[in-house]
Amino acid sequence: MTKIDHKLLASNFSRASENYDRIVSAQLYAARKLASLITANTKNSGANLRILELGCGTGLLTRQIMSELPGAEFLVTDISPEMLIKCRKNTLPLRKKHGIKTAFEILDITGELPDEKFDIIAAGLAFQWVEDLSGLLRKLHKITHVSGKLFFSTLAENTFVPLRNLFAENNVEYPGPEFLSLAEITKACSLFTNCKICEESFQEEYHSAAAFLEHLRETGAGNATGHLVSPGILRKIIRQYPRLPGGGVSAEYHLVFTQGLSLD
Repeated sequence: MTKIDHKLLASNFSRASENYDRIVSAQLYAARKLASLITANTKNSGANLRILELGCGTGLLTRQIMSELPGAEFLVTDISPEMLIKCRKNTLPLRKKHGIKTAFEILDITGELPDEKFDIIAAGLAFQWVEDLSGLLRKLHKITHVSGKLFFSTLAENTFVPLRNLFAENNVEYPGPEFLSLAEITKACSLFTNCKICEESFQEEYHSAAAFLEHLRETGAGNATGHLVSPGILRKIIRQYPRLPGGGVSAEYHLVFTQGLSLD
């Protein structure tokens, strides 16, 4: 199993924080979709609800939840200090407008979690960086109120298949996360009652494989293992990457959206 270096991951995302909102599209789509699931399954304005967000990034999901549930109280977390600063800045107008009580904390979701209960736990495209999803969900189940709800999106096994195959064919470990199958994600969610899971494919096109790899780096989703990949291997992978008829390349984001109750 690929071992993610979480200190490196935090550094990668901190470096990406300034330009992140300008260059992402799959992440924005996933945030909107997940927010719609949360608000459709939450009554009124979220009054008296305590919400924990894991892996907030720049606040793509945070802003949308706050817009729809301004009566809730939020604990917003991320592994990257700079992403957290960006999220705080991006949500400031909403927090001022509605008087939303919000705390921001640096948090690595593979470590200790808050020692309190929440009505809603939300995470947008963060769990693919966790090696033990089942273990994390067991910990989250313990801090979710009875009849509380978990909502998360993640990337699954059909994500970046051509790229990952080329790393394997060149006998080089792919320097990113291992993406779980839908069946594995479903099994990991078994503690949560009435768990509903859906999947979608989001396609992005780039003018070259080099541009695709640079995009991953710019979003913070580049090398997260610390294992060096030689320039020669990278050039070979770029040459071998399958091209579209027009000469560009395509990358698939296999998105999975999950919602479940904590009630046993």
